[in-house]
Amino acid sequence: MSGDDQATTGTSAGVPLTGIRVLIVEDEALIAMDLEDLILDGGGLLVAPPLRTCREALAVSEAQDIDLAILDVSLPDGEVYPVAEVLRTRDIPLIFHSGHAAHQDIKGRFPNAGWIAKPSDTSVIMDTLLTLMDL
Repeated sequence: MSGDDQATTGTSAGVPLTGIRVLIVEDEALIAMDLEDLILDGGGLLVAPPLRTCREALAVSEAQDIDLAILDVSLPDGEVYPVAEVLRTRDIPLIFHSGHAAHQDIKGRFPNAGWIAKPSDTSVIMDTLLTLMDL
């Protein structure tokens, strides 16, 4: 591999989410900031700032072009499942990122969705994102 090939490969590896539009629904500020940084550092785009409630997330999930969503389950105004249903009808890949929800319950309702238990490492989140997007 030439030096030019190595530079090109290194650049694409550093921004694996280039152009991917991501919806983040997370009510914990520090986790939301970490997810936002992960997406932006990976070359992705946020369709909105991280959203804290189901009401906000429903409005955005119905109106925006979204390629992928990361959803916390327990939000101040209820569980995120209505948002997940809207996204599923739009064939948008989902990742549930939760410290409280039962994995088996979610996999039963959303068998194609990713699941990451909190606390989690950013490398696990990125690997799950890339797997869901077939990147």
